[in-house]
Amino acid sequence: MVVQARCGVHREGASPRRGSRRCSPVTRAWEEASRAFASELEKNPNDFDANLYRGLFLKDEGRLDEAYEYLKRAGRLRSQDPGVLYALGALHLAADRVEEARKALENVTTQVPK
Repeated sequence: MVVQARCGVHREGASPRRGSRRCSPVTRAWEEASRAFASELEKNPNDFDANLYRGLFLKDEGRLDEAYEYLKRAGRLRSQDPGVLYALGALHLAADRVEEARKALENVTTQVPK
């Protein structure tokens, strides 16, 4: 069996590094899900869930500018969804935009219907 290069091994019969997050089954499932949402968005760019989760996946990968575009579109589709509002706040915080994060997170409590 040839182990994929992304696991840090390039030779026949070798096994991935133990404890390598990039080679874990969870990480592979995460990547497959991310690709599935991207594929869905090619067919239906206004799919709320696909935009939300694609944005969350990209945020976790550190691709903040790309993530923002998907989360912003999800926010346009459902402007008062608490998940989107929270995700936008977390994204701004990750990008060190503290004031924008504060405003987005305040919206979670002020704009969401009770």
